[in-house]
Amino acid sequence: MALAAIAASGALLLAACGGSSDGGGSASPTQEGQAGGTLTILSPAEQILTLDPQVVYTGEDLAFLGATIQRSLTAYQVAPGDAEGTTLVPDMATDTGTATNGGKTWQFTLRDGMKWEDGNPVTCADVAYGTSRQFDIGLAQGGPVYAVTYLDIPTEEDGSSAYKGPSDGTGQELFDKAVTCDGNTITFNLNQPVPDFNYTVTLGFSAVPAGMAAGEEYANKPMSNGPYKIQEYQKGKGGKLVLVRNENWSPDSDPYRKAYPDSWVYNFGIEETVADQRVIQSSGEDEYAMVQGLTTASLPVVFEDPQYESRRIDAFDPYTIYAAVNVEKVPDQKCRQAIGVALDRDALIKNAGGVYAGTYADGAVKPNIGIDYAPTGLWDGLLGQAVPGTGDPEFAKKLLSEGANCPTEITLDYAQSEDNDKAAAIWVESLKRAGITVKPNPIERGQYYG
Repeated sequence: MALAAIAASGALLLAACGGSSDGGGSASPTQEGQAGGTLTILSPAEQILTLDPQVVYTGEDLAFLGATIQRSLTAYQVAPGDAEGTTLVPDMATDTGTATNGGKTWQFTLRDGMKWEDGNPVTCADVAYGTSRQFDIGLAQGGPVYAVTYLDIPTEEDGSSAYKGPSDGTGQELFDKAVTCDGNTITFNLNQPVPDFNYTVTLGFSAVPAGMAAGEEYANKPMSNGPYKIQEYQKGKGGKLVLVRNENWSPDSDPYRKAYPDSWVYNFGIEETVADQRVIQSSGEDEYAMVQGLTTASLPVVFEDPQYESRRIDAFDPYTIYAAVNVEKVPDQKCRQAIGVALDRDALIKNAGGVYAGTYADGAVKPNIGIDYAPTGLWDGLLGQAVPGTGDPEFAKKLLSEGANCPTEITLDYAQSEDNDKAAAIWVESLKRAGITVKPNPIERGQYYG
């Protein structure tokens, strides 16, 4: 159930960090860039969730790591606009793959000249090994498992794969039949037709040097085959991730990345209001700094002043913000619907930035996803009647009366921040009208995943 707003991203970026286009279907941005300098990111988070290429899963981290240290067989074109930005392009592969056997077999041929940061070549065996790591139980719990789902490998009676991953080694011969190498060509044999498998390999199929041990040490400093490598990584407030140029990366083997900055510095634990002011002032080391999104208070400052016009972006991001209800605590659908109906969505959007925050979502998929989106009518009668933006406490009470064992008290977990504290207060007041008590539970950012 989607309860909150489709978010628009209000971030300050610099034109000097754009890319250039070569004309015929290039994967690069359309603006000319200039090499040099350090690009700084100011983040309230205390770390990147993971640097492990088989575990990284959030869109933000996939985009950042994919642009800097982790290449994949295919990738999405870097371009403004929903149509161009969802166009698939070859990355490590020479093209976007070839399907045979009715879509149950896919082949990709690797580019020549790709190297790891230690100078060793990136091989087909490295791609196969990286793929195999999706089967390691310790890794699979946190990342995408499309290889486990689609590769033609038998399953046990409990539904788990008969191949237990490279750390265990059980069933290795089964994996070696499903994923084969012939020189620079890797073949994936699938258990079903997957017509968009060439899109699937953007998630969790990145290469890892064959035989490299898993674990926290590798997750904190993975081997790079991109234009940058990790120089320093310190987690926590005051910590930072520093990326410097990978001298063994060659643009001849990577037409996808322009790699204009000389280095990246990802600063952790920066208070959001402080980060806003540093980026707005844009002085000293912050001249080329950016934030992932502005706070509510900073939005009108930036978007209503013409001096910031060339540095701001007001566009829909790919995400829908929603409240995840614990169905074990609230098992009845009517009870969960009542929570959404009672919410004052107008107040939540106003708190998030008003016109710059977005608009109502009617499901988990948003309109700019294109072919995947279809209106659900969530707020227009899907639940039995229309629900106004201010919420409908009487309708919520009716749904509660129809549900079984609906709770009269719920806990709201959220990452603590000034804006989120205000949003939690809106939850409290909204649901109080329907007879539900909300207990806010702010969680320190370093301990909260979201």
